[in-house]
Amino acid sequence: MIGGDSRIRARPRRGALGALVAVVVGGFVSLASLAGCGSEMDRAVDDYVAARESRGATFCTCFYELIGYDEEATCTDAYKFSSTEIGCLKGIFEDREDPGEHDRFSSKPAIECLATVEREYERCLNALKCEDLEGLDECISDYNDAIVECPRLSEDDTEDFDNCLLL
Repeated sequence: MIGGDSRIRARPRRGALGALVAVVVGGFVSLASLAGCGSEMDRAVDDYVAARESRGATFCTCFYELIGYDEEATCTDAYKFSSTEIGCLKGIFEDREDPGEHDRFSSKPAIECLATVEREYERCLNALKCEDLEGLDECISDYNDAIVECPRLSEDDTEDFDNCLLL
């Protein structure tokens, strides 16, 4: 009933995660990530955060040991965003105009896409039994294929986003 991310970096601030974590959990998502522009972007960031936290909890239900955790709760906690992280994400583009949804580095379509991909990934994971590692691999593959199709942020904005996750 869960999954992990393969091209995704783990959130290093919590727990001792092995090399598998870097491959299975968390952050490539961030490479395609977020921006903030007024309350509309705040809602988009909130939606992404909720989708990612929910998907993380779903993943941890069955597969926490695969990524180096001793218990489900510790794994789930690692997926939770702090208020500092959320504020940082929202603040990246606070006073900046979004270049528009057809721009290659547009923020709102990027964050909306990431939230959608997280929800699709969670649906895939929910269909699995805990011992279905082959199904998990398929979910991870589908996730990675979908995430690379999301619009991207600029290199600087991506770096700022990644730094927010290290707070």
